[in-house]
Amino acid sequence: MDFWWWFLWVGLALVVVGVGAMVAGRLRTSSVPDRTGWVEVPGTIVRWVHSDRQPPGGDATEHRSPMFPVVRYPLPDGTEAEFTNPTHLDTGIYRTGRQVRVVVDPADPSRAELVTTNRDRRMIGCAYGGIGVVFVLLGLVGMVVFVMWLVATT
Repeated sequence: MDFWWWFLWVGLALVVVGVGAMVAGRLRTSSVPDRTGWVEVPGTIVRWVHSDRQPPGGDATEHRSPMFPVVRYPLPDGTEAEFTNPTHLDTGIYRTGRQVRVVVDPADPSRAELVTTNRDRRMIGCAYGGIGVVFVLLGLVGMVVFVMWLVATT
């Protein structure tokens, strides 16, 4: 097989990977729950918990497994509640004792998360989509190079 055919096959593979990444990004972004009507309250990071998920390439260790903040926040009746945020954060920036903003479901005050959680989920979805666009463009460039070679040799 001639060298130029690789441009076609690699280009097609990049387009497929790129479209897959864009679809994954769209699915991830569309699965972000709606927090309209939730109330913002102050919270405090009280401790960190390790994820039970194994990081790629090895055992979960204290230094390698993602950590999730446990946040304490006030309830309307004056008591306090805690939750573990569903997305992990940088432990260097968000230290234990740091004040954070929390959104709480007024219909069920036990449901809460950090204000930044939905933004983080959307950013990850957009990153998948952006990576997908780059792969599609690279794939299309590869296929255009192949077509130009094919036209030039015929």
